[in-house]
Amino acid sequence: MITMNLRKLSIGFLIAILVAISAFPTGNGLPTGITDQNTTDTVIANGCTCHNTNTEATSSVIVNLTLPENFTSGETYTLILNISGGPN
Repeated sequence: MITMNLRKLSIGFLIAILVAISAFPTGNGLPTGITDQNTTDTVIANGCTCHNTNTEATSSVIVNLTLPENFTSGETYTLILNISGGPN
């Protein structure tokens, strides 16, 4: 009798946790992207790379990561990351 009640309690608790987890959003964003068009910020005005609403957007980001051709275990490497462009 006690194990049956414990099993029901465990299943109920598991269901309650699953419902609680599914009730919270996993991200915070609008499907249309940034919508404030009355701004001087080029990323907001033209859209970013995800929600680019203007085909003549002047903002872009270029990432260049320099890596060695081969890696050796235990050796230290210097990685160079160059990021250019994007909003001012």
